[in-house]
Amino acid sequence: MSNKRWAKKHREELESKYKNKLYDLKVNKRHSLQQCKDLLGLDVHLSTLKTWCVRWDISIESTYPTGKNHWRSIKHNITKEILNKYYIEQKKSAKECGEILKISTTQVYRFLEKYNIERRIKSDFGGESSPFWLGKKSIICPICNKEKEVPVNSKRIYCSESCMGKGIMGVDHPNYKGGTLAGRQRLWKQIKSNPKKMLEHRVSSMVLHSLKNGKMGKKTSDILDYSYKELYDWLELRMPEGCTWDDYLEGKLHLDHKVPLSYFKYETYEDIEFKKCWIYIIYS
Repeated sequence: MSNKRWAKKHREELESKYKNKLYDLKVNKRHSLQQCKDLLGLDVHLSTLKTWCVRWDISIESTYPTGKNHWRSIKHNITKEILNKYYIEQKKSAKECGEILKISTTQVYRFLEKYNIERRIKSDFGGESSPFWLGKKSIICPICNKEKEVPVNSKRIYCSESCMGKGIMGVDHPNYKGGTLAGRQRLWKQIKSNPKKMLEHRVSSMVLHSLKNGKMGKKTSDILDYSYKELYDWLELRMPEGCTWDDYLEGKLHLDHKVPLSYFKYETYEDIEFKKCWIYIIYS
């Protein structure tokens, strides 16, 4: 078969396969050329797709008008009754209405303005009319001892913002949990019970103390050439027989360097010696 005959046959095959689909997507459904290419699963350049459209008399003009009021020229079968049904009667939000009617939230607001439908204000979504309303409860303000009603699911403990500014601090606060020292103790308790956190804590401390100027605001995982997860998995594969991570937490198993730290001379984490030093970590 000659090249001309093959090319003609190839064009006919393409036309029979893609012409109607491309016309439907481009003209009827108003998709862009890129969208048509993706939906048809074509592995061709956009210029090739444009050539097909010209050859098959498919319009490649912009499917949507432009300009300040271009949205008004797009025809939508959205009436005042439809908007009243969803927005007023069913109390759906503008976003939910847009998803149902397949338009944007901004267009919903424009149609509300066009049909003189009053928009809900933010306070209309709360209170007893809200589907999430659970009732009220009484609280006593710890500053002025006044009683005030608040929603059941509210975490509010003060009656006003002025009382909140004078809020009780420290030991007398109802949510006091022991201060900084107790917080550190809780954090250390979490570290001691989790081998991954303990490994992260010890390696981070060792790196910090080995650098003359500290880590300069960098995370240890950014300084090293590996993540904590990679280090954890690497050490787990090389764990001595009969040992577990519990031994590491209890202090029976220790981490050390193959080559002593004193052998390497470095001042910052950017030095080559630092990279060499922190590659070799083993059990001892």
